[in-house]
Amino acid sequence: MKKNLLSVPQITDTGRYVLFGPKEVMIFDEFETKSKSVVGGKKNESVYVLSAGTAFVGKVKTNNSADLWHQRLSHVGYDKLKLMMTKQFAIGLPNLDVNLDVVCSGCQYGKAHELPYGSSQHRSTAPLELVHTDVFGAVKQSLIEGKRYMITFIDDFSRYFWTNFMKEKSEA
Repeated sequence: MKKNLLSVPQITDTGRYVLFGPKEVMIFDEFETKSKSVVGGKKNESVYVLSAGTAFVGKVKTNNSADLWHQRLSHVGYDKLKLMMTKQFAIGLPNLDVNLDVVCSGCQYGKAHELPYGSSQHRSTAPLELVHTDVFGAVKQSLIEGKRYMITFIDDFSRYFWTNFMKEKSEA
């Protein structure tokens, strides 16, 4: 190894302070500052863990657009975002200029549906002449008796359907 490694927790365990700057790092026996820290955290065993709350709030204050908050809050509706802001339902939510006429492309894409299939030209005239089937699975949580797959059969004539559960997809 061509470089020496330095363990910050080992240095702070001796009672010293480590200060990281944009282009340097300094170690002090004593340290005093009157400025408020931007991000805080605590030492957990041999790792320093930054507080997610202070790190998040510091970044949020730099950009207060309604579109960004719409995305951060899982694409909540703009009307709900405005309500959350006016009634102060969310701590730290800034006073935003919410335009209710905005259309989010991600929301529209998520709500898009496939066009329906055209009507079938063939209609069965007797039971079991045409049967539609589908296999579903594997599901993470086992169904009945450890079965993780399901197969359905639908009779086109009567619309009667059957459902069977399977342990393996090969049982279809």
